[in-house]
Amino acid sequence: MNDLSNLSNAVTSQSLVGRRLENKSVILTGAAGSIGRYISRHLLREGALVTMTGRDQSKLDAFVEELSEEGFDAESITTIVGDCADPQVCRDICSRAVDTFGKLDVLVNNAGAAGPKYTLRDIPFTDVEMRAAGSDQTMFDSAMNLLGAPWNMARAAAAHLSDGGTIVNVSTIFSRTHYYGRIPYVVPKSGLNALGKGLALELGEKRGIRVNTLFPGPIESERIDTVFATMDELQNIPPGSTSQEFRDLMITTRTGEEGLEYRYPTPTDVANGIVWLASEESAAVSGHHVEVTNGMQVPAQSRSQLVSWPDKRLEDLTDHVVLILGGSDYEEALTYAERHIQQWRARLTRVPLTRVSGPCTLAHSVQGTR
Repeated sequence: MNDLSNLSNAVTSQSLVGRRLENKSVILTGAAGSIGRYISRHLLREGALVTMTGRDQSKLDAFVEELSEEGFDAESITTIVGDCADPQVCRDICSRAVDTFGKLDVLVNNAGAAGPKYTLRDIPFTDVEMRAAGSDQTMFDSAMNLLGAPWNMARAAAAHLSDGGTIVNVSTIFSRTHYYGRIPYVVPKSGLNALGKGLALELGEKRGIRVNTLFPGPIESERIDTVFATMDELQNIPPGSTSQEFRDLMITTRTGEEGLEYRYPTPTDVANGIVWLASEESAAVSGHHVEVTNGMQVPAQSRSQLVSWPDKRLEDLTDHVVLILGGSDYEEALTYAERHIQQWRARLTRVPLTRVSGPCTLAHSVQGTR
């Protein structure tokens, strides 16, 4: 007998009927932003009760009024203003959601900021440097906006999330690609990627809380065209080069003005991905990175960590050959390295020492996390 016949109709048909987030209480940070507006509408269409956050009350109020005019139920929406880099603000946001809707089921960490757009040596780290550069953020500000804020929100929400709840972190595929002049943006986002993995491990076993990270690609908009044009100028390369670089990574064409073509994903694509990750349709998905990129072929971010040889971190390795092994295949790599060292030592018996630059030190293996 087919195992599927033992499943109830309710289980096998749950993705085909009803609104996917019916009566789910959701906190969405950056709700009135460029992509946040799309996410907000999608959440509401799926029946969610949405707590919208932002830094500008007038902007939030105007957006809620716009939603009401479009026919969305204002009673399904509450707003709260504050900077999520402040832990107390995050606690207040979570309390507002629970006080208004009686519970908390989903947290979507969507808010962010572009950060200073400078090459490495010119990134402002102090307020003095920030003012001199004509920027409105330092590197520290970017780290707090893009990593500190989701961290604070996750910590505050974890105490309120219902068992089986969901956290969705919005990262960017640029945290794993070349993205010239945008270190203050991509480095904190890379930290967010690792945070999602850690949260999934900590919250999944005892609470059944799922944590996933969404990776949007470059989004089809006038803004991305401006950003890529600026990168072309910074690198002194022909106009359109950066845009073409990312299009060349895609493997899926989509219908455009001239038929099938390589296009950037849209804000709607991002919103659809978040709704799916927040819904029960993705109940078996946690600790994963979900890409919305039209199939961009980008290597996964390394998860290897330095877990051995800690007492050697300050040792002078001048004239030593050091081999550090990382990743899940470290045992095979270690065997391979040892064989090479054996051959190297064998050659020493035949080669004058004057031709050897120094001893070869084999580091302990660096095991990848699981």
